[in-house]
Amino acid sequence: MGDRRLQLLLPLLLYIGLQSAFVAADFTLYVVRPALGVAWIGGAMSVFGVANSLACMAAARFSSGLPSILATLLIGAACQVAVLLSLLLLGAITATPWLAFSLVLLQAVLWGVGDAAFQSQINALLPLVFPSDMDASFAHMKMWTSAASSLMFLLSPLLSLPAKAALLTLSCVVSLPLMLAGVHVP
Repeated sequence: MGDRRLQLLLPLLLYIGLQSAFVAADFTLYVVRPALGVAWIGGAMSVFGVANSLACMAAARFSSGLPSILATLLIGAACQVAVLLSLLLLGAITATPWLAFSLVLLQAVLWGVGDAAFQSQINALLPLVFPSDMDASFAHMKMWTSAASSLMFLLSPLLSLPAKAALLTLSCVVSLPLMLAGVHVP
């Protein structure tokens, strides 16, 4: 952890773990279930998975170096921040069935695109930032994303949906400039 580049990338690694746990636990429980019912949790997560898969394929096709990797990460962050802001401003939509259905599936698509950007591009970014120490960088990535995911699951019953959405928004917004600084540290 003495490497300044890793210290600057750490908030992004933590965010990746937090957002993974959020979609698995909180998005399904506090967004999909109230809006669409328990029967639609699998459908909404399938939409998330398809969007995630397609976005991963697109990211792999268009990522060919540091500028495109960073652009893909910024697009993914914009998608997830849009979902988080909609949750902060609107909460879970349940009033109008067609609006709830449309909004939840759009949120699932956007979250899937964002997750694909983070999950795929961090794997492309680490070898560029740590070319001589890839094994350690991937070990740190897995350790910190897993720790953050576990923390989010642990804190989940203690925090409200707006508190989690605010925490994730802040975490995402703070981690991006630090990540940009981290990739440019000699």
